[in-house]
Amino acid sequence: VDSWVQFGWTALEVPLAASKQSISASSSNISATNIPADFFSATYQLDHHLKSNAYIVGHSVTNADIAICCALHEAVSNKVWDPRSSEMKDVVCWYNGIVNQEFFSLALLIINSAT
Repeated sequence: VDSWVQFGWTALEVPLAASKQSISASSSNISATNIPADFFSATYQLDHHLKSNAYIVGHSVTNADIAICCALHEAVSNKVWDPRSSEMKDVVCWYNGIVNQEFFSLALLIINSAT
């Protein structure tokens, strides 16, 4: 679980945060032009994993599923990734399954009402 949570952070959330801050290549070792490519490379890795797994780890939702789904949800909110037009069908199926869970919908409702 921990390695997948770390994957979500380093491969999805960090590139998203970096792209939001428009980091220039000269001020960081992360190239601003590679941020979307890094994000999509990570989603392809995730899609490959989900071809033979219903969940990130095990046979039910874990913290890893929630963490990665939250990162993808942020990407959707920031218009970086659109599951409706994505060719990564296994990620899309998994993502839709998680975001349509009652606990996820309620959490988003609480978060959105607080902002």
